[in-house]
Amino acid sequence: MHISETHIVDKLEKPIRFQEYSVGIFNTIPTKSGIKKAIKKGLIFIDGSLATTSKYISGGEKIELFESENSSTFERLELDIKVLFEDETLAIVYKPAGILVSGNKFVTIANGLAQNLKKSTLADAVKPQPIHRLDYPTSGLLLVGKTSTAITALGKLFKEKKVQKTYFTVTIGKMNSEGTIKLPIDEKESETDFQVLQSVISERFEYLNLVKLSPKAGKKTPT
Repeated sequence: MHISETHIVDKLEKPIRFQEYSVGIFNTIPTKSGIKKAIKKGLIFIDGSLATTSKYISGGEKIELFESENSSTFERLELDIKVLFEDETLAIVYKPAGILVSGNKFVTIANGLAQNLKKSTLADAVKPQPIHRLDYPTSGLLLVGKTSTAITALGKLFKEKKVQKTYFTVTIGKMNSEGTIKLPIDEKESETDFQVLQSVISERFEYLNLVKLSPKAGKKTPT
């Protein structure tokens, strides 16, 4: 066997079981079930001793993941994600257009978060998870939870529609300076306020407009 990854534990507010702390510390094993399998195979050591799920972690420990010739690991995603804000509970990252937030594809924002964010030292720390989504062609800010408490609380805010999303888009043709769009999307009622921030003359399209959109009800436009 040879060492695949090494993790040094930062100082924690209070001790936490290794089973809870270990999720997300290794790029090649992002899940709790994967950690358990690696422990059973004798591939994880803490300060030179074989790891157990019940061992308490307090800070300063050296955790090593070994890889045997027969062990299967997850492919690591090298994805440079721009982090605009981060603390112990959440992060705000920039999602560029042309990439999925999550899903069955390997290259997603969700799969790249662990390599771009610091693991929370709080007791309920989990693998960073996007709280909402932005469609494939849409760029914008993405809210990410780093603890189970934050993920639950933020998810509730979105479910109760207490988070206001604002979008900016470019439209073609002449349009009113402001108004409300009331058109069904996917057979669901939708209502979005718009405001034209700037218009320029276009030889091809007559006008190009920079428009601010504020979804009010129903399916958001765009997402």
